[in-house]
Amino acid sequence: MRSPEGQDFFSTGVFREEVEHQRLVFTDSFADADGNVVPASHYGMPGDWPTENVMTVTFEERDGRTAVTVREEGIPEEMRRPSEEGMRESFEKLAEYLKTTRA
Repeated sequence: MRSPEGQDFFSTGVFREEVEHQRLVFTDSFADADGNVVPASHYGMPGDWPTENVMTVTFEERDGRTAVTVREEGIPEEMRRPSEEGMRESFEKLAEYLKTTRA
């Protein structure tokens, strides 16, 4: 991930659960460029971050469309809003990309 200021952030993780068309559960950790887990402070992130966050992504059909819900455990309170904004931006980019790939 690259910040607006041009700082690169790396992450790593492991899939824990995959239920086709329903749910993904995986870990998410800050990492260095070589994929080694590092503390959030390595990137100057404030707050008390765990070494490993757990992400749960669920998929649900609603009126012929797919609703995606993301739950991220372990985000420090002061970083929740920036994290939500980043996730929203990622989904907006995904939506734009999907518009270009539909037949």
